[in-house]
Amino acid sequence: MTDTNNDKPIRVLLVEDDPDSGRAIKTSLEKRGHQIDHVTSAEDALSKLDISLYDIVVADIRLGGMDGVSLLSRIRHLDKDFPVILFTGCAATETAIRAVELDASAYLEKPLDNIDKMEKPIKVAVTAHRLLLLNRRLSKDIERSESTLRSILSSIHDLVFVFDAEQKFLRHYSSSEVVLYKSPLEFEGKRHSEVMPPHVDALFQQAFE
Repeated sequence: MTDTNNDKPIRVLLVEDDPDSGRAIKTSLEKRGHQIDHVTSAEDALSKLDISLYDIVVADIRLGGMDGVSLLSRIRHLDKDFPVILFTGCAATETAIRAVELDASAYLEKPLDNIDKMEKPIKVAVTAHRLLLLNRRLSKDIERSESTLRSILSSIHDLVFVFDAEQKFLRHYSSSEVVLYKSPLEFEGKRHSEVMPPHVDALFQQAFE
């Protein structure tokens, strides 16, 4: 499995209390093929945010009520890795430091006269997060596979295959059916390369060398 879902539209929750600015950003990103939901406060963003439905939050720092940095802090309590980009027209060193401490994906300064200034870091952050999620899923799949294999092996006490000189099955014992997922009639008299999965057959080839 190598698909990172990078061909899927990016689902953005945009938090901007300036209606005109919010509409402009929303329209520009939608023209690039992204899906944008626009809210005007951090409180609305928290009530709407479902991490399984969005790929990223993009928020202005200066908002009425809760500010963007506080929003980022609240999101970090929900998910320490979820992508959040902050932007502002009034950059301040303390705010930037706090954003870095909370692991903001990017810290952008207005004016965002070119939407590329926002879209590029969005794509970078979302791609990195999707790769992280993919890696976690693959790790879980591997753990499940290893657990299944251990379970099978722990139940095998009499696994023996008998081959002739041409490496054909002559006889098997009961647990062989568990490993090959085939009934005896399907593999007796056949070469192991005709029956076994390639990765298992490779082990048998090594045994015959």
